[in-house]
Amino acid sequence: MKNFYKRLKVVLIGIPCVVSIILYATPIVILVLGLLITGLTIFELYKLASPHQPIWLQVLFITVVVSMIFFLPSQLSILLGSVAWFLSFIMVPLKGRYARFLLPLMLIYIVLGSKSAWMIWQYSPWLLLNITSLVWVADTSAYLIGGWLGKHKLAPNISPGKSIEGLMAALFVGLIWYWLPSLLAILFVCSAVWGDLVESALKRVFGVKDSGTLLPGHGGLLDRVDSLLFTWFVGWICLQYHLLS
Repeated sequence: MKNFYKRLKVVLIGIPCVVSIILYATPIVILVLGLLITGLTIFELYKLASPHQPIWLQVLFITVVVSMIFFLPSQLSILLGSVAWFLSFIMVPLKGRYARFLLPLMLIYIVLGSKSAWMIWQYSPWLLLNITSLVWVADTSAYLIGGWLGKHKLAPNISPGKSIEGLMAALFVGLIWYWLPSLLAILFVCSAVWGDLVESALKRVFGVKDSGTLLPGHGGLLDRVDSLLFTWFVGWICLQYHLLS
């Protein structure tokens, strides 16, 4: 319960800030903040894998990776993300050193997820807020219902806290979500759940509970955006192929 109140404090402060930024910030502010969050998230991922590397090497690594992936043409970005998504289905069930291949896949998704959010925002800030809000509400529903009624583990070897009951609650949110077609909303919820599982599998490889300590009760920044990164990418694909309007 103590952890719940910590999470609640962050949510009560963070959500109004994020909503205001998405709806009212200028393009340059959105771009700068997006790159900053991308850099911080990659920094957490890098520290997870190589905690003793010097800071200059981390900054250089982040700069090169963001530059290489963020500025790829759209079709190449979608192809790269789709391949990474397919490979994640193979890597998540693996154990031991082979599962470390999840590290470059998550790295790709941090950058492509951020890029996807930027592309969706350029099309419509309201659409970005809509998709983001769906993930928030679905995640909260899964957390509360799973904690209350959860008896059947969804992926006990990867994320013991997740339950099938929680997943059902999240899917129900997608089914009744008013602002998106039901099938797409359910697809977004499934993408969010998968993104969370991918990061959970990666943390299990390195033997850590959280990616960082930036957000009290929530862990690191990567712990908060893992679901969103995968969902934003799927949303961008839907936008590219005119499945969203």
